[in-house]
Amino acid sequence: MLTITFNHSAKTLSESIGLSTNDLLYIKLLIIFNSINSKLLVETLFDKEDDAPKDMKTISGNIEKLLPLMKNDAMTLFTLMHYEAISNEILVGYDIIKNPDKMKEIISKEEDSIEKSFKELALQLRLAPIKSIIKHITDSHGDFNKFYESVKSKISMIISDDKLNLFDQDDN
Repeated sequence: MLTITFNHSAKTLSESIGLSTNDLLYIKLLIIFNSINSKLLVETLFDKEDDAPKDMKTISGNIEKLLPLMKNDAMTLFTLMHYEAISNEILVGYDIIKNPDKMKEIISKEEDSIEKSFKELALQLRLAPIKSIIKHITDSHGDFNKFYESVKSKISMIISDDKLNLFDQDDN
């Protein structure tokens, strides 16, 4: 059973369960790392995604790997509540980067050429940080601690409070 002391005067859920800004940064970077690294491993080790074991490609398998890394019950609760949303958002960006036809498909829904240009620019701006994150994960060779040290000061500006601001994720 989880043991959490709630602060009912806090403004955010993360504050109310006692998570610091550093805790949030750690958890969210761990979720991002785990999501992308798992995807990279499956792509590297298997010809087809279907050949990979389920624990390498499912949300439950990825969460199972993360739980031992949680330092307290509040971190565990936050991870269980937000893993899927954060992971899905980063993986959508990853899939668009890996498959440029998906971007064309998204943009082609616009009829106006100016709107198409704005949509493409907006997508490129949203994808730039994801490209950087992927590079850091690749450069870390699957070592979360190396990844964490290389990005924690650079990414804290987009991960604040209870949001993954880059993707407009709200946890309230």
